[in-house]
Amino acid sequence: MPAFAGLIPGLVSFWLNRTLGGWKSKGLIENYGTRTARTGKLSYKLEICVVVTTEQAGQRLQELLARAMG
Repeated sequence: MPAFAGLIPGLVSFWLNRTLGGWKSKGLIENYGTRTARTGKLSYKLEICVVVTTEQAGQRLQELLARAMG
């Protein structure tokens, strides 16, 4: 695993950008930003900033509540 440790932040960033870009193109979020940094041996810090409109936030909240209710 240590041989691949340098690749992990790039792979995680790629996956996050691809996933969040899909959400943006579907209109689920307004915009996003990501940052991945290595903090130690096999330890990483992820920063994810998601921008949503009031309407998008309300829709996501309704979806979460519907799932929680059953």
